[in-house]
Amino acid sequence: MAGKSQKNRMNVLLKELETALAEMDRREGRSGSKPYRPSSEAEIAAGEKRLKFKFPPSYTEFLRLHNGWDGFNAGDIGVLGVSGPGYKNALAQWKADLTMFEKSFRRRGRNYAEELSEKSKQDADVIYVPEHIPFATNYNGDWWVFDRNRQLLDGEYEIARVAHGQDVEYREPNFRAFVEDNVRRVQGKLRKLGDK
Repeated sequence: MAGKSQKNRMNVLLKELETALAEMDRREGRSGSKPYRPSSEAEIAAGEKRLKFKFPPSYTEFLRLHNGWDGFNAGDIGVLGVSGPGYKNALAQWKADLTMFEKSFRRRGRNYAEELSEKSKQDADVIYVPEHIPFATNYNGDWWVFDRNRQLLDGEYEIARVAHGQDVEYREPNFRAFVEDNVRRVQGKLRKLGDK
């Protein structure tokens, strides 16, 4: 029963977000939000196999509803899918950013990446982003990742927004909390537009 209520909650949250983003797009005369079609179970399984990572339940529920979503927060965030444009667009950015991060790490010393990896296991303020699973980006070098070092008992992972491939800007307890936060942010932006 918990799986069904989680699915329903994710569905409600994403409908709230889609409605708020559509209204914001209408008011601002733009078409910035683009949720993609649902992922199939085969696509989700193939994504897990490719990444060697079991997706947390809340992200799996997102994927069953949308195979990625550009303009997720009425702005710059793209949430990754597992195939198609919701995956391929961000994948190219991920590869380019990883190359840039690795160059930066090498400039800091031969052992810097290894030391950062070890430090991130104990210090929640840093993370060695190449070891973790990205699920969103602002296409400007910041990534939201599932922190492999911090898996919860319910199969969820703590998430981190990471700048420069290592600096944790903030954390949230799981993917659902990330969605809830973005729903609140978009609804807040809508209220401000209404006040003008």
